[in-house]
Amino acid sequence: MRVMLAQPYPRDLKLGSPKHFLRLGAALEQQGCTVEYLFLDDLPPRWRAQRLLYCTFPVAVAKRALSGRYDLVHVASGDAVLAAALRRRGLLHVPVVNHVLGVEHVHWQHLQEARRRGEEHVSWRHRLWFGGLRCRQVEASIRWSDHVLCSCRQDQRAIVARGWRQAGEVTVAPPGVDDLFLEAPPASLDSQTILFLGGWTFRKGIRDLVAAFAQVHAALPSARLRVAGAHAPRDVVLRSFPEELRPAVTVEAPSCPPEALPSLMRECALLVLPSLYEGFGMAFLEAMAVGLPVVGTPTGGMADLISPGRNGLLVPARAPAALAEAMIALLSAPCQRRALGQAARQTAQAHPWERAARETLAVYDACLNRAPARVVSPVSARE
Repeated sequence: MRVMLAQPYPRDLKLGSPKHFLRLGAALEQQGCTVEYLFLDDLPPRWRAQRLLYCTFPVAVAKRALSGRYDLVHVASGDAVLAAALRRRGLLHVPVVNHVLGVEHVHWQHLQEARRRGEEHVSWRHRLWFGGLRCRQVEASIRWSDHVLCSCRQDQRAIVARGWRQAGEVTVAPPGVDDLFLEAPPASLDSQTILFLGGWTFRKGIRDLVAAFAQVHAALPSARLRVAGAHAPRDVVLRSFPEELRPAVTVEAPSCPPEALPSLMRECALLVLPSLYEGFGMAFLEAMAVGLPVVGTPTGGMADLISPGRNGLLVPARAPAALAEAMIALLSAPCQRRALGQAARQTAQAHPWERAARETLAVYDACLNRAPARVVSPVSARE
């Protein structure tokens, strides 16, 4: 089977979405597929401007899809819109699978609420391009594609609730975990260091993290916070914290190479990910693979795979007091940390990339055979 995987980000394993597609593509090749990619880097330089990209990348996808080189095209987010439209009109003769890596409308809703509270500035250009054009592209891509893939049940429910597709037309296929993490020795969990791994952005709940860590440090002065993968300069991250708290915060290089992550994780006691919204959140599952207990929020893959009190802890989003309480509880209870970490590792081991590839191939086969795709659900944390 000849497949194109397309998404409008650089071909960079340090970024979550490209990593998802590159690792999935490699696993599909192990299953016998021939995979080609279309990333931002493959477009002419003049086509890569952020706003222009909402128009140019769907065109590039459609052009490749029409080339006759593929049996199926697998496209992220709203960039399937033109190929799916051509498919509906009988001008494209191969199936289009739309991969939702997070429903943009949910993120947009959170951002608009933060703007109304005065927490975030949203320019009129962003409102026009993202809130207007991009959200419409996403909806059309979901409605018009042959089938929809997403990484978590939350997104499946959001798509069905909006009336865009029926439940049987949306398959939940979570990403896998790299062998790099699955084969790493488990973390000893002996430190008092909290790890935050993710972009230093509003969506990742950084306001709540800052407020919560202030409470943690007041209760446990030995506690430390390590920020990695922020994709932001060190001084920008540190300025988010009160000056008196900054000596307890370590900021790693803006982008952390994947091969350095297991050893970084093994030096910490827990991972905190207080996201407002995630399409999945690969960092939490990678940390679980190394045996780190996770304190997260019930969004994305965390809602599907973390069973509170068994293999991690979940607290409500936008609840810094509850977040602090959970972190203090784990830092104060080494036996609980180890029990949660051991169960977390077992959960992650059930999610190799081979599994993600098999679940994706089931969707491809259904599209090519015109048969209903089986709705694949991730392993429940309670199984």
